[in-house]
Amino acid sequence: MPKPAAAAALRSFALAAVALGSSVVVAATSGAQDRRGVTAPRWRGEAGIAYSTPLVHDGNGTDVAPALAPTLGVAIAWDAGPRTVLAAGLRASRAGLRVDDGRADESAGAAWQADLLAGVEQQVVGCARPGARGCVSVRGAAGFGRLTGPDDVLPFRSGGSSFHPVGEVGLAARVASARPWYASLAAQAMRIGGASTGDPIAEPGTVTRILLGVRYGR
Repeated sequence: MPKPAAAAALRSFALAAVALGSSVVVAATSGAQDRRGVTAPRWRGEAGIAYSTPLVHDGNGTDVAPALAPTLGVAIAWDAGPRTVLAAGLRASRAGLRVDDGRADESAGAAWQADLLAGVEQQVVGCARPGARGCVSVRGAAGFGRLTGPDDVLPFRSGGSSFHPVGEVGLAARVASARPWYASLAAQAMRIGGASTGDPIAEPGTVTRILLGVRYGR
């Protein structure tokens, strides 16, 4: 059984993520209508790899851990100011799973993760000239991730939700002036477990991912 306080905190986190995502979309739409000369919404594409901490670590010392995962994503972005951008996007990844009980390390199929995130980006250094190589921006985003995998492996067994609240912070640096290519680095936290009385993960925990990649699009 999950602790009531933990379940309440999880619900609050999820509601906050939805509210932030809705605010981003509304602000971007109204800004495009109200500001003369604002650029039209533009598309971005990204690709990279993700390293994750274990999805499950139980009291017996068993870990269910994903391998390095290739990632692909697409997003839409709006200018909200001279150095501020609002963005919303979808990212997908697939990782092989390993179960390690301290005696054996075995393959356990694969896990898929799809993230729907909305956030704000701010240019911070090296961005005085439009399109300048070396321009660095920071961002924060929140939303939901859908995590699926073999139904005989925790945390995918029946009774739990496949949707989890996600928060992410990161930075991107422009690496070319002629084309909008960026190198990106992000840290992501996903809250798993304790979402319902039937959740196979009774005690909630946080899974962290480090994402390294490239992005095309300003």
